[in-house]
Amino acid sequence: MRELHAQLASTPAADVIVNHAIGIWQLALIHLGVVTPPDEQGRRPAPNLAEAGLAIDAISVLLDGLVDRLGEGEGMLRDALIQVQRLYVEVAEARE
Repeated sequence: MRELHAQLASTPAADVIVNHAIGIWQLALIHLGVVTPPDEQGRRPAPNLAEAGLAIDAISVLLDGLVDRLGEGEGMLRDALIQVQRLYVEVAEARE
């Protein structure tokens, strides 16, 4: 356990935070139903817009609260946020 803690302590906090934010981004994509492969009949999972929206909002809040503190990963994370926000709109409009 000590080795694991030492390894984590030697990793910049910004890198760990960005990594977790990418996990939240992936969660949003799963809830939008855009990354899960179709079933045997070719059907994709139904999107859960409420859950996807929560994940998207979490990324946005994280980025807004840590402006210019996430290092190199911040730009990539902002691009990922824009991408998932656009996908959210597309999925929501397709359900109407």
